[in-house]
Amino acid sequence: MKTTWSALTRLWEEQKEISERLSLLDRPWEERYLHWAFEGGEYVLHGDLMPSTRRRMSTTRGGWCLRAAGRPSPRPHR
Repeated sequence: MKTTWSALTRLWEEQKEISERLSLLDRPWEERYLHWAFEGGEYVLHGDLMPSTRRRMSTTRGGWCLRAAGRPSPRPHR
């Protein structure tokens, strides 16, 4: 029973991570907000704008972001 519960918990966590990644793919402009991303075994600072204090932006709970996934950061609008 314990093994089944831990497997379901792990599956639930993976589904949340996937959902957060898909959500970030729909909002590529958030990559410009300052955030720490887990990249190459360490945390790296990305972005150039101050983020909102209201909610988590630019990364998933696991530290994934578009730039850490190898995607270019969006160009600033001028």
